[in-house]
Amino acid sequence: MEIEKFISLLKNKKKFYEHILFEKRLSNNTFSAYKNDLDLFEKFINKNKFKDQTLETIVRKYITNKSIEGVSGRTTNRFISSLKKFLKYFLKDKYFNFINVKSPKYSKKLPNILNVEEMERLLNFMPVKYEDFLDSAILEVLYSSGLRVSELVNLQKKNIDFEEGMIKVIGKGQKERIIPIGLKALESIKRYINFKPSDYDNDGYFFVNKKSKNINIRYIQRMIKKRCLLAGIHKDISPHTLRHSFASHILQSSGNLRVVQELLGHSNITTTQIYTHLDWQNLAKTYDKTHPRAKIKQSKL
Repeated sequence: MEIEKFISLLKNKKKFYEHILFEKRLSNNTFSAYKNDLDLFEKFINKNKFKDQTLETIVRKYITNKSIEGVSGRTTNRFISSLKKFLKYFLKDKYFNFINVKSPKYSKKLPNILNVEEMERLLNFMPVKYEDFLDSAILEVLYSSGLRVSELVNLQKKNIDFEEGMIKVIGKGQKERIIPIGLKALESIKRYINFKPSDYDNDGYFFVNKKSKNINIRYIQRMIKKRCLLAGIHKDISPHTLRHSFASHILQSSGNLRVVQELLGHSNITTTQIYTHLDWQNLAKTYDKTHPRAKIKQSKL
């Protein structure tokens, strides 16, 4: 494809943005990433005023330029993916005839996790005030279900099935999945509900602060770091660490990668396979077949 043809397609990029946001229903973060990739590439083209060159040649120059700047292979792969989706939207299957740039290989960084003993220390604190009950419920649900933090902050009470011990969430791409939660998490949720604010909206967001306002991701990030310090855990911990820990512990106990893929909501199992490379020697040997905090005898909720 000549660059002039591609530039003409860029004039209609708004249609592509609407397509991935409203039709494909990609998350806001993914949408922003794709948009940023294409916007930066367009600026590169305009700055260098390429003429009479193929798109493939310019893409290679752009990737080389970004590599010199220190851009990671993961980011480069995402750019190539963004570009190909853009071309496929306008050119359908013909786009394969216009660009043949392979994604660079990069080493995947193993996710940071907490071992079983560290998780127990993080979770086992005595709630006293409202924020304690809120924090306890959040931590238990994150570790018990492996939710993304964005899924947790958007959770509603109607999405929790107390009888079956299940949570329904809407994940990336607006895909719905049903996830079991452990008994400890259910018990923590019950305690949190008993301390909910007087003007708590039963039809609104499930996790709210004392003013009945929906908590945000930033609150959870700060809370987890604070709770880790109180538990004597000195690692670089984020909400996603609990998701990684959940996946790692379940995979060790079950050995079933497909189950972990379904629980995490990964569309491609290659995303889940990173957990097979973790050092299982650092994990407790007491895991048999199920999540440890789901083994406790159920109490009536």
